[in-house]
Amino acid sequence: MRTNHAELYEPAQILYDHDTIASQHGDTLDKLNEKVKKYPSLPMPYFWRALMHAAKLNTELAKQDLQHALRFAKTPVRACLLSPCT
Repeated sequence: MRTNHAELYEPAQILYDHDTIASQHGDTLDKLNEKVKKYPSLPMPYFWRALMHAAKLNTELAKQDLQHALRFAKTPVRACLLSPCT
């Protein structure tokens, strides 16, 4: 829940939560894959899956998922990370 509303929490807590997500078991990755398939335009499942890929040093898969997460993000700040803001 905290990663969905990061602006409400201390950065250290969010980083801890991201580390926890990254270290989840393979069955969690299966659930995220199902979530992405069912809701392909939600950014957070891509982001969480990217954390898991990055922890396993699957950098290309992590990069792809981060690009999807940014593409579907609704706030301009997040969208600016994907392409230059004008």
